[in-house]
Amino acid sequence: MKFEVVTTKAQLEDVFEVRKAVFVKEQDVPLDIEIDEYEHEATHIVGYNETDKAIACACFRPYTNDSTIKVERVAISSDQRGQGLGFKLMRFVEEQARKEGYTHAILNAQSHAQGFYERLGYHVTGSPFYEANIEHITMKKPL
Repeated sequence: MKFEVVTTKAQLEDVFEVRKAVFVKEQDVPLDIEIDEYEHEATHIVGYNETDKAIACACFRPYTNDSTIKVERVAISSDQRGQGLGFKLMRFVEEQARKEGYTHAILNAQSHAQGFYERLGYHVTGSPFYEANIEHITMKKPL
């Protein structure tokens, strides 16, 4: 498993394929919501398996000030879950953000994933809400 910061159009297409499989196909999120106006300002991360197939992705972008990022679109292909890849992906995202000078991260976790993010050190900062018909909760942590 290797994670890379996206620098090419081909890598970005790989990211979109993972996101379409997870969010659009599995969770019925409309494509026009999944691919949004913030894509160009985000730092995208892609994870490849040993055969160079894209199986994981995430992105982050500046949020509200110069020291906070918003982590978004964290996804692992369905056949790759349960192997600790989500933790590795998030650690990579956080390390990349630290390298870029960020000190805090915020995210809107799907409520079923709240425990996953708590194990990574995130804490709830708001009340549950719905986005794309999926319950979410806002969480934050220092990097």
